[in-house]
Amino acid sequence: MKKLIVTLIIFGAFVTTVNAQAEKYKALFIYNFTKHIEWPASQKTGDFVVGVVGQNILVDKLIEVTNNKKVGNQNIVIQTYKSVNEITNCNIVVLGANNSTPKKLALVLQKINSSTLVVSNGNNSATKGATINFTIQNSKLKFELNNADATKRQLKISTYLHNLAVIVG
Repeated sequence: MKKLIVTLIIFGAFVTTVNAQAEKYKALFIYNFTKHIEWPASQKTGDFVVGVVGQNILVDKLIEVTNNKKVGNQNIVIQTYKSVNEITNCNIVVLGANNSTPKKLALVLQKINSSTLVVSNGNNSATKGATINFTIQNSKLKFELNNADATKRQLKISTYLHNLAVIVG
């Protein structure tokens, strides 16, 4: 019985470490999106707000990665939301896997302004209204980019990001 408990504890620690590492990579991707995407002039005043629905580990990693960083002259601020209903005005909204369902994505799209970058996790959300969707392909973290959605949102995506992305629209 003790071996089972020790094994479960070790496995739990391993899964937590792997999950934390994946969230750190996502945080780095999101920060790099701020450097390789141009928002319309109307979005270049005040703070640059990255809103995250759920995902405590990702929030911690985003705070680490963006600490004292700016997008142009804007300070990066990480805003957390417990649910989709709490979302307010932000430059980027990030949805965890539990919040990337088609129904919740539709609610998000109703709440955000027209130039918000929507980043989701799974469920082929880039084909359903998200601009960017994190996915795992061949055991590697990748992201899908919906070009049509980016254009509709007046977001100019750099060639660099185009070359890294899996283009879905």
